[in-house]
Amino acid sequence: VWDVESGELRTSWKVHPKGTRAATLSRDALRLATIAVDGTISLWNTDDQTLVKEIVGGKLLGQSAALSDDGKLLAIGTG
Repeated sequence: VWDVESGELRTSWKVHPKGTRAATLSRDALRLATIAVDGTISLWNTDDQTLVKEIVGGKLLGQSAALSDDGKLLAIGTG
């Protein structure tokens, strides 16, 4: 996660062993949603880098992600 104004790296961690296809931060920057290369969708707590929720399997291979302003909905783009 980079600070846009300063260009400094604020935090970094490896969330998916085979790579990450997409990531998005909640508006308050308290949650990070990621999509792994294998299609796993994960929601992370940015304060302590803990996994909050994970959706594994299925045929959804997301290419992009967006969280709603309140952080309660996650949209996944597949094409």
